Amino acid sequence: MSLVVMYKGANQHSVSAGPKDRIVLNPGNNTVDRDVWGRIVKAAEKNDEKGGVKHLEDVGLIKIIDSNDSSKIDINTLNQPEALELVEAETVIDNLINFGKQNEDGKKRPKVGEAIELRVMMIEEAEEKERASHTG
Repeated sequence: MSLVVMYKGANQHSVSAGPKDRIVLNPGNNTVDRDVWGRIVKAAEKNDEKGGVKHLEDVGLIKIIDSNDSSKIDINTLNQPEALELVEAETVIDNLINFGKQNEDGKKRPKVGEAIELRVMMIEEAEEKERASHTG
């Protein structure tokens, strides 16, 4: 099982719990193994690392989303920039439609709604081009 780690830093950041449990966080969404992440967090807490993953979370540079299954994410739990970033990274139209419903039932953020509609249109256009290339 995986987690999505949203990293807001400007550069890559490496976190580890030893040579076998190492993750490089890139700016944006990172899918990481839940077990590896757990060992990294545990090692950081044990070693009381000042620049470790807990510090990154405390200063707002990372946000953990419990599952890489976007259908389980409540977009209203994210601030607007995080919601927009999630929408931009989403590739499943059904998940985007779910985000749109959540947005309408929750915070009703116009920019998020517009981003969802635009992303759905982009995916539909890409799928149409893909179908056309296979039939022509």
